[in-house]
Amino acid sequence: MKPVFIDCGFHFGEGLKKFVNLYNINKDWEVHCFEANPYCNIDERIKSFSFPIITHPFIVWTSHTFLDFNVYGEVRLPTPWGWSHVGSNVSCLKTNRLTVGKPLRVLSLSAIDFSSFLSSFSGREVYGKMNIEGSEYPVLSSLICTHALSIFKELWVDLHPKNMPYDTSILDQQIKSYSNIRLLSDEYF
Repeated sequence: MKPVFIDCGFHFGEGLKKFVNLYNINKDWEVHCFEANPYCNIDERIKSFSFPIITHPFIVWTSHTFLDFNVYGEVRLPTPWGWSHVGSNVSCLKTNRLTVGKPLRVLSLSAIDFSSFLSSFSGREVYGKMNIEGSEYPVLSSLICTHALSIFKELWVDLHPKNMPYDTSILDQQIKSYSNIRLLSDEYF
């Protein structure tokens, strides 16, 4: 069976491009990309890749539901990293550190139960990236509780403790204790 790569928080594809090089991802892989923010234009952006990508325009979450989703910024705004930025996060989290003030838009978007989604990949070689602006905390807690985290051979996670309405230090320690979780750093992504 093909190895699988799951990109949670595709944004403009900048993270996936790094993993294409790291894992030599090509047409022999099954690639899934999640990006709930419609202003990221995921279906247009995947055309720059030379292999098929299955897109999922949903919020990666702990259940099948609808959530309010904040959108901050327009496609052409500069960022400290030099690429265009459309920031976004789930409304129940604190304001994203890359944004100032109120969101430009609040959308009601469909969310998926990520643990349930992963169950179809049991027994496969699965790699992933999770950069979902604070939502990683409830999602990873769910993956730990349901044992779905063990599906990943390697999961790269960008932690956003400043986006959370509670102290994450104990959960950070627990997340870091899993041998299949690797932490992303701002200089890498």
